[in-house]
Amino acid sequence: MSRKNKGEVWFAKFQFEEIEGFKYRPVVVLDDGNFDTDVPILYWQEAKLKFESFARIDKYLLLDDTDFSFKIRDLHQDDLNLIETKFMEYILNHK
Repeated sequence: MSRKNKGEVWFAKFQFEEIEGFKYRPVVVLDDGNFDTDVPILYWQEAKLKFESFARIDKYLLLDDTDFSFKIRDLHQDDLNLIETKFMEYILNHK
């Protein structure tokens, strides 16, 4: 597939929310993919994570309170600050 550039208009698949299937709709490309969206979690062991981890700030979703299972631990404040800063940069550059 060819590279998408900011400002281009493409047809893209939109999945239906209520039923199976999709429809092609025109979209405007707002991001050329040059923004680093993986933020390393530096204190991953303190957060009780089993492996070196990254926060993928371009992959966010809203969860209902019932979707949560159990708390693992609090994130180190430095990691939280970095993730929040990068997320805000991402949102401001992709609106």
